[in-house]
Amino acid sequence: MPRKTARKGRTKKETLKARSELESMFAAMLRPNPMSTISDFVDGHLYIPPPAQFAGMYRLDLTPYAKDMMDECSPSSPAREIIMVTGTQMSKTQIILNGISYYIANDPTSMLIGFPNEKEGKQFVRTRIDPMIDYNPWLKKLIGTARKGATGSTTDYKEFPGGFLKRATGEAASSFMSTMCRIVWLDEYDAFPPNIQGKGSGKELADQRTATYRGREKIVVSSTPSNNSSQIMSLYENTDKRHYFLTSPKGTLFELEWKGFHWRADGQDVKEVWYEIPETGERIDEYMMPKLIEHGVWIPTNPKRTDPTSVGFWISGLYSPFRSWRNIVSSFIKAQDAEELGDFGAITSFYNNILALPYEQSAARPDAEKMMLWARSREYGYKRYTSAGSFPKDVLFLTSGTDVQLDRLETEVKGWCRDGRSRSIEHYVFACEAGKTTKDLNANCWKEYREKVLNTMYLREDGLELGVA
Repeated sequence: MPRKTARKGRTKKETLKARSELESMFAAMLRPNPMSTISDFVDGHLYIPPPAQFAGMYRLDLTPYAKDMMDECSPSSPAREIIMVTGTQMSKTQIILNGISYYIANDPTSMLIGFPNEKEGKQFVRTRIDPMIDYNPWLKKLIGTARKGATGSTTDYKEFPGGFLKRATGEAASSFMSTMCRIVWLDEYDAFPPNIQGKGSGKELADQRTATYRGREKIVVSSTPSNNSSQIMSLYENTDKRHYFLTSPKGTLFELEWKGFHWRADGQDVKEVWYEIPETGERIDEYMMPKLIEHGVWIPTNPKRTDPTSVGFWISGLYSPFRSWRNIVSSFIKAQDAEELGDFGAITSFYNNILALPYEQSAARPDAEKMMLWARSREYGYKRYTSAGSFPKDVLFLTSGTDVQLDRLETEVKGWCRDGRSRSIEHYVFACEAGKTTKDLNANCWKEYREKVLNTMYLREDGLELGVA
């Protein structure tokens, strides 16, 4: 039989080269997972392009809490579902970029990255992914080189030897379809539609896309939380719910909580901020934080047994090295001032973006005339509450509003003046004890609520004591 020759238009040398490239691609796909982790790889190796605040080589020591978050996204970890709930400026998005660069260079595979909408997705590729590729030669030489003659690098699709990165959007279920992927990244998940064109949530579509990779897949979902129907918090509830704990100079294990912050301020001018551990009263100053965060540990807090391959991280913006405590307190004071005028946008943003908590503030205000009648006819029993301090005598009566979450109650006591203005008198966070939720009316949080809100009298500056209506 005559010997077969190379396809017309291609020389034998070109055919052998194409075969060699194909074999290399298959070899890359079949090789075992590398043992190195994402944090080990990017630390001092990945260049972060300007205009980032800390442009230059990535430094893990700036955000030590990010190490475990990255490493659970690494192929050597048994975790298959990683849920990250964070405040803003906590390197959440950088963790995703670090993971993408790692897989391209060390474990090339099929990846999909999803965004809430088309506009945000394209902007992210142009302002974050493309500059990362351009500023890192070892990445640039891989992108778009998988197939000769193919562009291999668009805002929708990045191709590299052994894999690709495809972009999807929460506006189109079809952008998730037709392509099986081993790694899926979903950013700002709370902004995704709960049901994308009737095909399911973003997470459900991600599960479908990774079905053929069972045991080797990774689905990474990250977001700041939004309202009480937060999608990211629903996913987080089914994980081991890790929180980042610090050890104080006196050896107390604690995590930063808003109720532990104290400050001196003249209006919106914040003079001094410090932290007191609620259980011990030990003072923590901001200059101590870098060392405390460096030695912090992630500790699971979910008392229920959960799937060990589903891990969850929650960390607030109170830990951020990119935002000062004075700035945080100043933002809170300004948000409270805006809330007094009926603008709830700033206080909602404070809870979502800094405290990393769902928040939904009702704009409903009491009927001033009816409340004045109530205040004049009310007979008060008196009991001094010294820890609240005194409040101005133009306050005629008090009300409280409580946000009920599964793991805590958040209550604000407000004082109302004759012209309908309000003053913030006190703010409480009543946390549930381990193993209980607010659905259990015998939980300690409800006992604390009754004692400190319903059964307490508050001292006015003229000596009169008022109770909550």
